[in-house]
Amino acid sequence: MIHALPPQTVREAERRAVARAPRDALMLRAARGVADAVERLAGGRVGEGPVGVVALAGGGDNGGDALYAAAMLARDGLEVRAALLSDHPHARALAEAQAAGVDVRRLPLPLDEGVPGWLTADLWVDGLTGTGLRGPLREPLAAAVRELGRAARLAGTRIVAVDVPSGSGAEDGTVPGAVLPADHTVTMGAVKTPLLLPPAAQYAGSVETVDLGLDAGAYGEGAPSAEVLRPEASDVSLMLRVPGPFDHKYTRGVVTVAAGSDTYPGAGVLAVMGALGAGPGMVRLESSGRTSRIVLDRHPGVVTASGRSQAAVVGSGLDSEIEHRALSVARRALGRGIPLVLDAGALGFVSALRTDPGPLAGVVLTPHAGEAATLLAELEDRPVERDDVEARPLAGARRLTELTGATVVLKGSVTLVVGTDGRVFSLEGTTGWAGVAGSGDVLAGVMGSLLAQRRAEEERGGDPLDVALTAACAVWIHAEAARLAAGADPAGPAQALGAPIQADELASAVPAVIGGLVRVAQEERRTRRRRTWAQTRDEAPSAPAARL
Repeated sequence: MIHALPPQTVREAERRAVARAPRDALMLRAARGVADAVERLAGGRVGEGPVGVVALAGGGDNGGDALYAAAMLARDGLEVRAALLSDHPHARALAEAQAAGVDVRRLPLPLDEGVPGWLTADLWVDGLTGTGLRGPLREPLAAAVRELGRAARLAGTRIVAVDVPSGSGAEDGTVPGAVLPADHTVTMGAVKTPLLLPPAAQYAGSVETVDLGLDAGAYGEGAPSAEVLRPEASDVSLMLRVPGPFDHKYTRGVVTVAAGSDTYPGAGVLAVMGALGAGPGMVRLESSGRTSRIVLDRHPGVVTASGRSQAAVVGSGLDSEIEHRALSVARRALGRGIPLVLDAGALGFVSALRTDPGPLAGVVLTPHAGEAATLLAELEDRPVERDDVEARPLAGARRLTELTGATVVLKGSVTLVVGTDGRVFSLEGTTGWAGVAGSGDVLAGVMGSLLAQRRAEEERGGDPLDVALTAACAVWIHAEAARLAAGADPAGPAQALGAPIQADELASAVPAVIGGLVRVAQEERRTRRRRTWAQTRDEAPSAPAARL
């Protein structure tokens, strides 16, 4: 699990570490991480000809990191320039860059004549501003950043950001002004919350962390309360359970899907496909006759009668003829105390369901920004626009959780899951091709299926159901299935690679993702067993010599 901390928390830990370390020791370690990242992005061209790199250096520590990295890259054989956008660059780092043969030039602001030709390069290192920035970039730097961003897009220049992309850095992920988008961010000491929280996270590209050797207690007391979590494959794999010889369809989890209608049958089909792909014991479908016929033609194992289930999914593709039945399914799930996913049209049921006693415990709401705005406007009786939610998605998701008592999954290219206990999970999409009609229906099905399986495990005496973590794992599986279906390179930048897909292709890739996770879980358990065995062997007392 990746734990992201507020920038100020990390800065304070770094300040204490710098005070104890030799001069510039941490900065040199950070710069080496940046240089290594640039050389990886340059690929096999290093040593086979010049690779143009320009370090954009501001006046703070990030500018120093960029200049030290420029010196290292020059000594490694790359063609490097440095553009100084401050009258007060880091003096020792600047001297080191010049000594290494870096072509250092000043870039006067404003850029009245546009971006000069000498900035043209394969790669830029963005060391303009860091987490010390408060508020938006000021002019003329803000205008320069906008112009640099346009020039990089037109020229195909890749950007490696130092710590955070310049112009971002707010703890809650909000973006108050101009930002220089990065393809890759090398962050120092620990992942910062703006690198995982949208909209700032959408400018960060892929993220890696340079270990600065900070001790385990460096971040102080209480820091975890402000952290943002991002599950990794090993975390998701441990949420899955491979059925054993004593399992049957009811112990493996049964999920009821109330989705689709005569008007929108495809939504029901896709929700069922998502649910089936995640491996439950049974899927029940409560829908219109047209949807049921299409589903049964493709998936004859689906049951179209009401009955026992351990989770329900309600909402995708409803019309006026089926809404009353879907609302009944939702009320039945609440009455039985089983997890309930409300998606798409069923988000309109929230006000009706809240009239029942108590908060919507065990309920997962899955809006995109527009649906979240509509729901907030209804619940608070005030105008809320989609742009409001997109500008402050964490605040919007948290407010929905406060108002409803439900877990909220705010969907987007970076999806946020806010639990009723205050935990925040951030999940990044692996390919932009997943943004296609029906993709959300598949996600709702996957989520309902995982919730049913975890509830079945709880009924058998297993770990208690963690609704928020299970929902986050469903988002991870959905994103990975999209990558697999699109043929996107797992090592490449998100949102950029692969080929167009449709939602049914995404759903069809879910079983393969589950299978891969099962193998990850098996390897993880083997590793733990070996570690435990080695530990007990080392701690065991020596056995007495045997007597003959």
